[in-house]
Amino acid sequence: MTTRYAYERFASFGLAVTYHDYVWNVHDTGDADRVPSRSRSYREGRNVVAEKPGLVDPGRVHLVTAHIDDLPEGPRAPGADDNGSGAVAVLTAARLLAPYDFAYTIRFVLFTGEEQGLHGSGAYAADCLARREDIRGVINLDMIAYNSDAEPVVDLYASGRVTTSLELTRVFSEVIGVYGLDLVPNRFDVSDGFPIEKGDQWSFLLLGYPAMLVIEDWDDHTPYMHMTGDRISTLDLDYYVETTRAVIATIAHLAVPVYEPEQALR
Repeated sequence: MTTRYAYERFASFGLAVTYHDYVWNVHDTGDADRVPSRSRSYREGRNVVAEKPGLVDPGRVHLVTAHIDDLPEGPRAPGADDNGSGAVAVLTAARLLAPYDFAYTIRFVLFTGEEQGLHGSGAYAADCLARREDIRGVINLDMIAYNSDAEPVVDLYASGRVTTSLELTRVFSEVIGVYGLDLVPNRFDVSDGFPIEKGDQWSFLLLGYPAMLVIEDWDDHTPYMHMTGDRISTLDLDYYVETTRAVIATIAHLAVPVYEPEQALR
């Protein structure tokens, strides 16, 4: 029902939408054998992919992504911050950018299976590589709405193992300054470990694609992660709005707005 809702929302914005189906081994930890044969224990999953084709070079693609699943402590899982915040920001970006034209393709992707080991993004990134897609950047949003102090810090993680990913955090940070957003960006270059390996950006970095993680200040992150208390009432919605604005401005900048269809890039 969740993926169907996302599909219908993307379609209502006039975007081309598809499901990306995959299977995963229930014994898999997330680093190998992401698409097991049907002879083993497996589960089926599907991601939701919406696309705004570029007018100048549609083969050059930028992604804005989030995972739409969550991990409950009990039988109900509100998942407001982890990761309703990221998923709704992707839907909002799609709604606001759909009416405009860009030189390069923007793809809005909502992954499932993240909490079980990055299964959805792993399968999707592998398929992108198999198709030899020219993905120039992935902006992954994971927990972007909690802030309990006076410092609106947003953490931006990239990995020197893919040096072009560091450029994504630089652009994101500069966008915050250019638009005067009420955010304090912290940029990190992390080759491995937490948190760079624990989000869907890792699936792309492993395959050489530039990708970054946008996440709330980890020194002040939600204490309700993976708990039934992860509700909207715990979030700082002003901080969330500013982070979402930064996301939308960054992906628009990377995709390059085109005001005349015949406009060529110099």
